[in-house]
Order: sequence, then structure tokens, then C-alpha cells
Amino acid sequence: MRTLLFVATSLLALTACSPAHQAEVASAESAAGSAVMSAITPPPGSSAHILGGVDLDKSITLVGTEPFWNILFGDGRLVFSSPDSHLGRTVSAPFILNKDGAEWHDEDMDIYLTPVRCSDGMSDRGYPLKAIVHIGETVLKGCANNTSRLPQNRP
Repeated sequence: MRTLLFVATSLLALTACSPAHQAEVASAESAAGSAVMSAITPPPGSSAHILGGVDLDKSITLVGTEPFWNILFGDGRLVFSSPDSHLGRTVSAPFILNKDGAEWHDEDMDIYLTPVRCSDGMSDRGYPLKAIVHIGETVLKGCANNTSRLPQNRP
């Protein structure tokens, strides 16, 4: 029985080291990496900055709960709103794509977007991006999508 177990273990070890197995693992890793990069990079020939299907060159709305907050980012403006404050500023820098998603930095605010399905926690609405916003020492977590893709509140 020990000999059979030794032979089986040895065969499994040899199979895992075989070039065919290593090629399969490399192919799987490459496919996973390609899937992540395709969520981050624009299609060939496109100048758009696409992240998880969201066009970062168009208006984006970021939303969060507990505490409630939102950011409208686009058309050269950033407007932050919460029950306690409302501030707007002119922005000239776009989001910068990186290997994990996209980021934007200002002197007192940092925004990070990742292509991960996100729920606002208050509705059954899903968003294609997860958002993390740093304002000074405060960290806000939420979701994001192109403003044009959000349902409009109608009276």
C-alpha cells in the first residue's frame, strides 16, 4: 500500500512539473491577466479611457452610504455633496489608468476606482465600479458609473 501511495504521489509530482502542465498553468494565468487588463485598457485604436465598461472621459457619479455622499465628476468640475457639505471645484486632470483600476488626486482628495461589481447597499442597483475616496483622514467607500447610465429621478 505504501509503495502504491509513493508511486501515485511521485506521478502527480512529475505531472505537475511537466512542460504540458506548466503551459496550461501559464495559459490560465495569462487569460486571467488578460481579463483584468481588458477591463482596464481601451480597445485598440480607441483614445477613450474605459474602466469596467465605464467611459472615464464622460461624466461619472460616485455614490456612497453611511454616511450618504456623492461626487459628480465631469465637464471640468468635481462636485462633492453630503448632508453636511457641498463643495465644487474646477478640475483639469483626468483619471489615470493603472494596473488595478483608475485614480485621481488633488491636494486634499484622492479617488480610486476599481472594476468590481458594487452595490450601494440601499437598493438592488448594481454598479460596474467600486469607489474609494480619501478626503484628509476620512475614507468614504461607494460605487460609480457614468452619470448617463444612472436612473433619473422623475417626479
